[in-house]
Amino acid sequence: TPWTEIDPLNVDTDRFPLAKYLQPYVATVRQGDILYLPSLWYHQVMQEPSRTAGYTAAVNYWYDMDFGPLYAASELSQRLGSILTANRSESSDSLQCGT
Repeated sequence: TPWTEIDPLNVDTDRFPLAKYLQPYVATVRQGDILYLPSLWYHQVMQEPSRTAGYTAAVNYWYDMDFGPLYAASELSQRLGSILTANRSESSDSLQCGT
């Protein structure tokens, strides 16, 4: 995967003169939203915890293009389902211990 040395928050136009022409897109992703980035798009992510829940989570899933998007979606849903089931089980156990 190609990598860029440009810091989008502090662009060094002396070192990268063409960077002055960059026009970034800014998106705010909220609870329940999904942001799709096409493969090999350069991007930067900044996160802040939820004011009510006090945490934040992001999932970055790279998949082999040979299998196609349905394979990736299937694998992602299976893995997320496993994580959610495990978390639900842990929450349930902690509630039972607290009573």
